Parts: sequence; C-alpha cells; structure tokens
Amino acid sequence: MPLCLFAISAIYSIIFISIKNIYYYNSRSYILLTTVEFKTTN
Repeated sequence: MPLCLFAISAIYSIIFISIKNIYYYNSRSYILLTTVEFKTTN
C-alpha cells in the first residue's frame, strides 16, 4: 500500500513539474513575441 501511494505521488509530481515547465516556456515565448511585435510596430 505505501508503495502504491509513493508511485502515485511521484507521477503527480512529474506531471506538476512538466505542466509548470510548459507554462514557463509558453509565457517566455509570449513575452518574446510581444516584444518583437512592439519593436516592429515602432
């Protein structure tokens, strides 16, 4: 039983880290895109 709980918690932590990384990279690319658009308009 504890082994099953440990596996579930490990899977959840991996999913959480991957989602956090995806949001981080998306926000960074969004910021880069907006700065590029701002520079091209000016």
